[in-house]
Amino acid sequence: MKAVVIGDIHGRNVWRRIVENDTESHFIFLGDYVDPYSFELINEDECFENFEDLIDFKKKNPDRVTFLIGNHDAQYLNYPNFGASRLSRHYLQESLDLFRINFDLFQYAFQIENNLFIHAGITTGWYKDYEFVLLKYGLLPDLSNIADVINKIGNSPKVEIFDVVSYYRGGTSLNGSPIWADENEFIGRRNPGYLPGLHQFVGHNKQKNIRKIGDSISSITFCDCLWNKVNTATLKID
Repeated sequence: MKAVVIGDIHGRNVWRRIVENDTESHFIFLGDYVDPYSFELINEDECFENFEDLIDFKKKNPDRVTFLIGNHDAQYLNYPNFGASRLSRHYLQESLDLFRINFDLFQYAFQIENNLFIHAGITTGWYKDYEFVLLKYGLLPDLSNIADVINKIGNSPKVEIFDVVSYYRGGTSLNGSPIWADENEFIGRRNPGYLPGLHQFVGHNKQKNIRKIGDSISSITFCDCLWNKVNTATLKID
């Protein structure tokens, strides 16, 4: 199986070229489909139309496309309870409706063996802060079901533990959540690090190129590169 990991969209339409004529790969979108950056000159009309087309692509390929939830998506799915970041001015209600009507198309995490796909990544710091919640929802010691547990929490009142932002991103917590974690929380001086035994693939932190940190046992790969016209990370799994 070949998994093609696609970083944050934010209204960009480069995904069309990535998926074109590929009828075999599993496409994993790492989240943040809307709320374009002003410097990229993507207007809200283009962004919303692009999002509608993404939804249509998922519906036509339900078993080959995985939509993960980023912080920009969670703020619509949990509106108005989550902290907001660049909410759409002109398509707020339409975006809220589109996310909510199609809620079952989205998930917070996806896992293939010890490969975890999640928007921003799970730091050891956040894991330790909320380990009691993860265990309550059935987390196994080997983390082999961590994506299932994250998704269960995302569909429960405990979803509030995903609305946690560290001071690296202007918040007040020491450790950002799996949709908010900053790369400095993995590799900075304080360095809580990435979880042992997992290979995480994340977006959220813009990179010039796909960047992997770690070894054959544990790693994190930063994939938010579409802004720089760098397309995807490709993972081959036997």
